[in-house]
Amino acid sequence: MSSSNKKKIGAVMVVGGGIGGIQASLDLAESGFKVYLVEKSLSIGGVMAQLDKIPETAPEIATTTKETIQLRTLTGEALHKR
Repeated sequence: MSSSNKKKIGAVMVVGGGIGGIQASLDLAESGFKVYLVEKSLSIGGVMAQLDKIPETAPEIATTTKETIQLRTLTGEALHKR
């Protein structure tokens, strides 16, 4: 069994829900980790979420090829309730 086929053990917390945090979360989840994406504001997306037009040079993100990934997003008030 190659190391990429081994079942991942544990969970990962990604702090920051900008485009980098979103992509890191998806990559980790696709590789088999349970991921918690934590963002202090009420929504994820960072500065990109505030733009009314995404530049053509922006990298393609937030895509996944797997149907089942373990990714949980905690934002804003949900963080303080835990």
